[in-house]
Amino acid sequence: MRTKQIMISIVAVGSLLGWTALADDLGDRLRFAPDQASFESQELTLDLAGIYGSRNRQNFHGSTGGLGLGVNYFFTKYLGVGADTYFDEVDFPNHIDASLLGRYPLEKFPLAPYGIAGFGRQFNDVSQWTAHLGLGAEYRFNRKMGAFIDFRHVFADKSQDLDLWRFGVRMGF
Repeated sequence: MRTKQIMISIVAVGSLLGWTALADDLGDRLRFAPDQASFESQELTLDLAGIYGSRNRQNFHGSTGGLGLGVNYFFTKYLGVGADTYFDEVDFPNHIDASLLGRYPLEKFPLAPYGIAGFGRQFNDVSQWTAHLGLGAEYRFNRKMGAFIDFRHVFADKSQDLDLWRFGVRMGF
């Protein structure tokens, strides 16, 4: 029994050291270099996100989770447009949104708070138009990779309004 505990401890410590080395290597590869511009004009990005909604699309009162995809294009360093969708069951695409994005990059940190305003269309369940307003923030690891979180309040045409959180990674091209 004691030999088994020793072996499990050795494997656990070895695994921890291996994961630590892997995390350090990944951190070095993604580290932000201050001499690089992190938020640029004419920038195209892809969002892969998890979502959390305060209610599901069938207008029940329960909350829901799912996956989201999006694409953004910034004409200038501060102003851009985006399109995104999310799904909480396999009926893709159910909802498509178009947004105007305004961001204010804080290059020293590499962080960009942003605002979202737009409209969308839900096709299944309750077919309706929606509008949304929200806020978010993006942190850049380097010029082409970042993490984001945002919140929007969705105003629905026929069903109850909902709140939607998105959190994920943003990759540039």
